[in-house]
Amino acid sequence: MGYPPIEQPYYYQPQYDVNDPLVTPPGAGVSGWVSRISDTFKRSWRSVFSIIFVTQFLPGIGIALVAVGIIVAVLISNPDLPDRLIGPDPFGDSPPPPRVTIAVGAALVAGGVALLLVSLWVQVVGIAASTWAIVREAATGQPAGLGAALRYGVRRGFGLVGWSLLGGLLFVLGIVACVLPGIYVAFGLAMLAPVVIFQRQGLGASFGALHRNALTIIVRVIIVYGVVQFASGIVSTLFQIPMAVLTDPATILAFAAGGGVVLALVMLPLQAIQIIGTLLTYAEQRAASAPLTTAQLADELG
Repeated sequence: MGYPPIEQPYYYQPQYDVNDPLVTPPGAGVSGWVSRISDTFKRSWRSVFSIIFVTQFLPGIGIALVAVGIIVAVLISNPDLPDRLIGPDPFGDSPPPPRVTIAVGAALVAGGVALLLVSLWVQVVGIAASTWAIVREAATGQPAGLGAALRYGVRRGFGLVGWSLLGGLLFVLGIVACVLPGIYVAFGLAMLAPVVIFQRQGLGASFGALHRNALTIIVRVIIVYGVVQFASGIVSTLFQIPMAVLTDPATILAFAAGGGVVLALVMLPLQAIQIIGTLLTYAEQRAASAPLTTAQLADELG
């Protein structure tokens, strides 16, 4: 004798939506996660490309042009500098290598720190803006405006850049202490950007996510960063091989500048995949602990 079916109350809702555009439900595995990355890329690539172009490609090209200009100016004013940098000739006489004064050294250090901060700033603005655009487009089905995304990125960038600096320092200390602690810190920082954006928390919450869902985060991070590093490494190698046989400084600079532009263009889709993969990994590991939807992520954007 069978039992009558249990009637669910009218307010009953399934815990997980298997068709949610950003949240991979438990049990869907890597295939479900990859499928959502593909769908998200098709839906939001225009917005993410535009954001990365403005926040990373253009600043990167500007910095490269300034650096090349400085090098060219130095070479013009000091034509014997390449020979002097090589050092004394053991089989003949050659001028001693140039000395770097304290003032010049301090200026170089200050310039390097400033360049690092500017690069980090535009990077985190791009990540926050891209995250906003991806979630908004998934939740509403409408294209996200570039201006609104950048304004959100700037607003969230203040908190994100601080946590990123602290995380970078922790990573350096981990590498100095030993390689394995550095690797652990790298995986612990993998969810830092979405943790700051959605939960308004920092390092503790990012490492907590790793401790709760270590296998999910480690596997996804290895896949995403492996693809990005492999593809960018191939492009970099293709430009480094010809440069090994070039001898003319002007030709080397021109080839390096051209290679930098091409590499930056190639990195556009790779950076988009990295941002999307990180966001979907964050959503998946949160869904493993409690039900989560794209609409909830949109509400948490603030």
